[in-house]
Amino acid sequence: MSHRPIQTYKQSAWASVSAPGKLFLAGEYGVLFGGPALVMAVNRRLTVGPGGDVPASADPLIRAVLEEVSHIASLPKLGPRIEEGAFYDAGGLKLGLGSSAAKAAALTASVFVMAGRNIDDEDVRREVLDVALAGHGAAGGGSGADVAASVLGGAVRFKLVGKPAGSLVSPSSRATSQISQEATPVEIAPPNLPIIVRGGSPVSTRTALEHLGKALEEGSRNHRVLIEEARDAGRHLVEALTNRSCCDGDVISAVSRASKVLQALGEILQLGEGAGLGALRSANEVATSFGGAAKPSGAGGGDLILVFAPSVPLDERPSVVHKLDKAGLNVLNVAQTREGVCLHEPLPPAMPQD
Repeated sequence: MSHRPIQTYKQSAWASVSAPGKLFLAGEYGVLFGGPALVMAVNRRLTVGPGGDVPASADPLIRAVLEEVSHIASLPKLGPRIEEGAFYDAGGLKLGLGSSAAKAAALTASVFVMAGRNIDDEDVRREVLDVALAGHGAAGGGSGADVAASVLGGAVRFKLVGKPAGSLVSPSSRATSQISQEATPVEIAPPNLPIIVRGGSPVSTRTALEHLGKALEEGSRNHRVLIEEARDAGRHLVEALTNRSCCDGDVISAVSRASKVLQALGEILQLGEGAGLGALRSANEVATSFGGAAKPSGAGGGDLILVFAPSVPLDERPSVVHKLDKAGLNVLNVAQTREGVCLHEPLPPAMPQD
């Protein structure tokens, strides 16, 4: 992708910046209680740029982000043009690849560019992350791990720090800087990268968090025990996927354990079969036939499914995809990208509607 000099843009126009989507590989829910998460940027990108025709205040996420960056540069009255078609299927349904996090990342980076900052600089990129996290949290986002993947690219080990152990991190507490985060780039060996399957309709992070909060308010000890198990299972899976001394059996054992916990949480949170649990069972049957295992990704109980088969040579992976296809499962053309927020050529002006 081409990069242009920062000085190309004037403060009066949105800089054209893109950010990748993400996948949660490990640590769903547990990250909200102080455990580590592993997230991966993927090759579906959202782009913001000049040419928007809607007031910036009309979108709650844009409004929240702009409140965090208003001191950095003078902002146009109209919001940016946003291209996010890569995050939807042909029927217009979201794929669950983190479009909100990508939007927060791209918006923030665009404003930094407008202010003359070089978003390719590592220190500046960390500033972008801090601001994007605050805006995303103010708009009701989750842990912020997805924002870290969108800003930094690649695979990121993410952990919230400065919070009471075992307590739930709310978006408002993250937005008001009551807690901070550690976002550390890590490497995942290619055999440990998953095949991505589309399950059911995506469950929004906000909905899942609302259900989680209500479940915890009931005060059930079983719920607390399950959360602790989710945190512990997530930590083991992060370790298995990133520690090259772990064997294939360690990876599969950790995937299976995390999957069981997430399915149990899905039942408690009443995410239902609509979240793709039937597809998850089918995907796991295929994965098992190759010595692997499958697990849900993200807030839902199976809207996106990760199929791990580390013992299958990379050049033989098409055979796994073929068997998933034969099982009636929708394999997505999604892969890891190392590129986070990125400055582009300006978008062409939007065409007038007929």
